[in-house]
Amino acid sequence: MASNSKDGALDMLKGFITNLHRKGDLSERERELRPFEIGVLFGSADEGNVVLDHEEAKEYRKCLRKLYSSNEIQEKHSKRAVEILMQEAILHALDLNNKRCDKPFEDRLSEAIKELESKLQVNPKPWVVHMRVEGLAKEGLPYKFGKVQFWLADEHNLGELKDKCGAIFDRGTGLSESSNSYIDRYFLNHPIA
Repeated sequence: MASNSKDGALDMLKGFITNLHRKGDLSERERELRPFEIGVLFGSADEGNVVLDHEEAKEYRKCLRKLYSSNEIQEKHSKRAVEILMQEAILHALDLNNKRCDKPFEDRLSEAIKELESKLQVNPKPWVVHMRVEGLAKEGLPYKFGKVQFWLADEHNLGELKDKCGAIFDRGTGLSESSNSYIDRYFLNHPIA
């Protein structure tokens, strides 16, 4: 049943994107519409911007609600994550910056919907974020509040943090030898969340 709901939502989104495509360049409308007439505005530097009026915004939200209402999607993704993926699909299909002008709209739309469906099937990767906390007394640490663990970075636990950080940077995000000294300087003997 959830699969049918998702398929119906994807079909609804296809129809919505097709209607937007028929209206022409939606990025130029920002100048035409007064600010209070704009319902939704989104975009990216690479893909351009989409400006939806209030009626289109209602349809946009309806597509988002229907897509997010599938239990299998709600279990994996936040509503905001689904919205971002939906926006990416819209921008890909509309191709406002003519990055894929060699492909007809129908092919771009099909690619965008398949990519969206594929991304919705993937379980998101959990991340652990460590950040220095200013203004928190060192006494009484470690302490847990909800899902947040507060602790004092010392020689031992900072080594564990460096190992995790090194594993991420080893994948090609640019760890330099000075990164470990930066971690020492920034975190050592400070409260961390």
